Amino acid sequence: MTNEIDNNDKKDIQEDSEFSLNSNEPISESENKEQSEEVAEKIIKGHESISISYKTIYKIGGFFILLILVVMVFASFRPVNVISPVSGAAVAVPSSNSQVAGDVQVVKMHIEGSQYVFEPSTVKVGTLVRLEADISRMPGCSKSIVSTELGIRKSFTSDDNTITFTPTKAGTFYITCSMNMYRGTLTVLQADGSKSSYVQTQSASGMTCGAGGGGCGCGG
Repeated sequence: MTNEIDNNDKKDIQEDSEFSLNSNEPISESENKEQSEEVAEKIIKGHESISISYKTIYKIGGFFILLILVVMVFASFRPVNVISPVSGAAVAVPSSNSQVAGDVQVVKMHIEGSQYVFEPSTVKVGTLVRLEADISRMPGCSKSIVSTELGIRKSFTSDDNTITFTPTKAGTFYITCSMNMYRGTLTVLQADGSKSSYVQTQSASGMTCGAGGGGCGCGG
């Protein structure tokens, strides 16, 4: 009886050993290849996923760069406000470069010999003119001026040495003293800056009046 039990135990131990050996059998070559292929496929898919992510980033970055360039191009075409150095209404400046204060043409005048000298000697039709007399250089009756065609008449003093007028006709006009002894010409240009062919007819000479103011009795 004891021998039979021992034999049965030995058989069970042998069977357990054989099962243990069978469970530790090495993986076949085909199974190993399949596992390797699965691992490789996962790695490839991972790289493809990373590649797709980079492409998406590049596309988004390229879009924003393009958007910035478009904004910069449109910004470069914005109109620039130019500030005019002259305030007031816009005026046409005569070709003689007469001084313009706002919308007034300023002309200074004095006497040289027996002639009125105007600086500048041209103005534009339809634009306000201000004559400024240099009394210190205007002796005797030269301080009193008149021009029928320009519609001006004025006796200058040290306290009142200016007169303003607006010429309504283009041409060359005479300005004389009230005794017609001192005279000079002022040219009124056309609106486009061209010179008119009209010249005022000079009146006959009046009395003799020297710079000292003796002959005409106007005094200094």
